[in-house]
Amino acid sequence: MRELLLSYIEKTTGLSLLPLPTGIGKTYNVLQFIANNYKGKRKIIFITNLKKNLPLQNLREIFEDKGNGEDFDKYVLMIDSNLQSVIDNWDCVLADIPEEVRNTDEFKNLKIYLDLNKKTSFTIPYKILESAERDFRKLVLDYLEKKYEFRKKQISPDKRLKKLKQKEVWLIYLYPAILTNDKNVLFLSADKFFQRNTTFIEPSYYFINASWIENAIVFIDEFDAIKQCWLASIINSGNDAGIDFLALFSQLFNTINQKEFPTHLLDDVKTKAETSLVEALQELKERGGQIYDKHNLQLWSKTVGEEEKENFLFFDN
Repeated sequence: MRELLLSYIEKTTGLSLLPLPTGIGKTYNVLQFIANNYKGKRKIIFITNLKKNLPLQNLREIFEDKGNGEDFDKYVLMIDSNLQSVIDNWDCVLADIPEEVRNTDEFKNLKIYLDLNKKTSFTIPYKILESAERDFRKLVLDYLEKKYEFRKKQISPDKRLKKLKQKEVWLIYLYPAILTNDKNVLFLSADKFFQRNTTFIEPSYYFINASWIENAIVFIDEFDAIKQCWLASIINSGNDAGIDFLALFSQLFNTINQKEFPTHLLDDVKTKAETSLVEALQELKERGGQIYDKHNLQLWSKTVGEEEKENFLFFDN
């Protein structure tokens, strides 16, 4: 198992799926690999479907068994949602939050909601907590800009992190994701992987777009469950965006299929691609036509046989 795992990891890029049966030691061997390679040049990311399934304690025990217990906190980071990080660490840092921040409405509102949320008899709706945390986070960003001019491009993320370690340790405890660039091993849930990562030292970003992701080693545990999780996330994102993808596709297809591009524009375009722009447009027309015809996108509804009821692809809210 160890040799099989190493043979896949040695590949520089690509997705490798190991469909091995439960109990054969996939997770154990992955954790052993992390414990033996956490000081390498490539970041290691471990993703599973649920946060409670992250084997952080197992990895800590392996570190300790190898005599590297102190390195666990130095190199390993579990990244949670912004709100959950605040809920988990609020009491630990409350006394250290600067007076300038404590005197703001954003801080006071968040504190009220978090205090109420602790009471078992009363639970604050998650969206209200999220909104309060988001407002507080914006306030903190303004505080950092006012005090340290964080938005200046001349100040690198490394210098910003150094400043936080020196002057604003409370913020690092409240939002551990600040240390993302500083850690070699990241643990996160599948949901968090599709959420923006807020580090305060650089603009927030999706993990898939991180500067280091291309060279990272990503372990995806419980892959079948995660596929469903990510599919649901993609669908929800599309719904939140309020985009009618069928209408958008039809509009784009009809545009490139019916309109003639001015010849002088095509002649003037210089591209390094192997395919010319004219050929690329023709390929788009052909592929788009195949999709258009296959799914009968010229129709507003889909019917199957005379006896079937009308089946709408999408509906308007």
